[in-house]
Amino acid sequence: MEDQFSSTLLDKKEGKIVCPPIMQIGFAPDENVDFVEIAYHALEREGFESPQQLIGSLPIPKQKRLVMPLLDSSMLPQITALSDREILQKAVILGLCTATFFDPNRPVLWTHASLTRRLTIFKTGGIYALD
Repeated sequence: MEDQFSSTLLDKKEGKIVCPPIMQIGFAPDENVDFVEIAYHALEREGFESPQQLIGSLPIPKQKRLVMPLLDSSMLPQITALSDREILQKAVILGLCTATFFDPNRPVLWTHASLTRRLTIFKTGGIYALD
């Protein structure tokens, strides 16, 4: 059984742990859609040869960030309702995430697991900063 979060200390507005959420990222769940195929088709239509080429071409966080599963994904968009650029921006950010952190210096990996994640990305700093 998969663990489910119902709250987090990371979103506290005061106290010793201050890691505000900066972004909710992902696509609405859809069992009838191949997210990887759609992302690669958008990549091709936009004239890129690989997901790695998107870094520097699209706005993404510049530093490592903590991530955790999104508590409520009901507001996430359907991938089929987005423009190619919107798909690519979300896909490149998801491709730079693991289950626990976002790292803009890692290779962009587009897999079923990475593109079906629904995440909250948190800003960290001070003693909670990531190297």
